[in-house]
Amino acid sequence: MASPYKSLVKKVKVEVKDKAEVKTQVCSFPATQRQSAAVPDIDIGRALMTLREGSAKDRAQTARLLGDLAFMKKVKIPEAIFPLSVLIKIDDDPVVREEAAWALWKIGDKKASEALLHALANDDWTDVREKAARALGLLGANEAVPLMVALLSLGRSVPAKLRAALAASLGLLVDPQAARVLLHAALDAEPSIRYEAVKSLGRYLFNFSQDIMEKSFSQIIRSLSPHRERIPEIRQSAIKALRICRDPRALEAIAKAAMNDPDAETRKLACETLLCFDGPASESALIDALEDSNWFVRKTAGRVLAESVKRSRIYNTPRVCEALQRMERMFPSGSREWRLAAEAFASL
Repeated sequence: MASPYKSLVKKVKVEVKDKAEVKTQVCSFPATQRQSAAVPDIDIGRALMTLREGSAKDRAQTARLLGDLAFMKKVKIPEAIFPLSVLIKIDDDPVVREEAAWALWKIGDKKASEALLHALANDDWTDVREKAARALGLLGANEAVPLMVALLSLGRSVPAKLRAALAASLGLLVDPQAARVLLHAALDAEPSIRYEAVKSLGRYLFNFSQDIMEKSFSQIIRSLSPHRERIPEIRQSAIKALRICRDPRALEAIAKAAMNDPDAETRKLACETLLCFDGPASESALIDALEDSNWFVRKTAGRVLAESVKRSRIYNTPRVCEALQRMERMFPSGSREWRLAAEAFASL
């Protein structure tokens, strides 16, 4: 059956009208905007009037304030859905449309999905469509999946920033039809798209067909290899995707990363993640990481090892005892790591 959004996809304008598209950097788009020290209380009625009659600057600021008020102070503002939806569709200023899209997510009403879908399919500005894509994912609007899959399938004819947003949202709107395009996106030449796709594939390791789960797992493991993936942030994304995977191969891959990855931050994250696992491979990797060349990796490995000893089964008692005694000499007296090592040793 043809996608109900096929005609919309044909109308999508992929040129970036506001500025030349710049190769995007790997970054994780924040789930929320930076919270201000305090969100001022505002007159809702006057704010809605400003959305209709204010200047472009005032409309954008008011949309942002309404979203912050709803999200940070948990204020219900259902009456703002309609005027914000109108702004997304007809406002001449792209900044206003961006703020309106983000405010609709913060208000958290799925009635906003229709306006966000319209923006994703038809808006002329990439930044507006990116905000709409991420807002739809955060809202849990599963009706957006066919359009998102169709757009991500278009490849380089869609701006990289938008493709990264689509890959991120398809990890929130988990759907079997999205698995194929995410597997393809995980091999994209653009790092930001690989980052989001690999992270999203972690949601496809459970409750799907064996074929989807195995292909998703295999791609994540490939993205964890420094020989195949040179960007440390993407390897870190793969580690995060495996955090709740109970496949023994996941533990083996993360333990290997904790010992051998060339990037210290990636080794540190791998050590932190080993706290989610229990087994001789995890224990051995943490003990080996106490010899790491980076001080912060050693601190992390020591903390996780001590916490694992108190919580889990011990697999190599002599080696663990030696490691805990070494930690008491390695870390400053009274430090968190020193205290954890002493408590863990006393618990044996």
